[in-house]
Amino acid sequence: MKVYKISYYAFCGLLLGLTATLLISMSIWLEMRVHNRYVVVGFALMGLIYGVFAKRLNISAIIFSEVLLFLLIFWLNKPNLIFFNIKESYLDFLSIGQIRYGFLTILTIVNIIVLFVSFGKYKP
Repeated sequence: MKVYKISYYAFCGLLLGLTATLLISMSIWLEMRVHNRYVVVGFALMGLIYGVFAKRLNISAIIFSEVLLFLLIFWLNKPNLIFFNIKESYLDFLSIGQIRYGFLTILTIVNIIVLFVSFGKYKP
């Protein structure tokens, strides 16, 4: 359960890091001076550290992270920007389409696991 909790909060941190890169992209001056990969990794590490010290799993963390990310995507009208940020930072050898399908698949799998764990059907 401890590994599940740590990876859960690290994934929430990853989503918040992608949200922060969307906010950074609103300012060209700031976007030129901040590396997106460090922002995403920093938020993921903060989520990882929080997951180590957290007492219990909070379902609202993933809901808040996803809702905030998707609201900003549609508010800024930049749906492909997060996939481009992931490609630019880590996965240069993949196409945008492969990253999009991979990210959405991972997001769906994490949501299904969180749903089953929250309703007590599955114990990691």
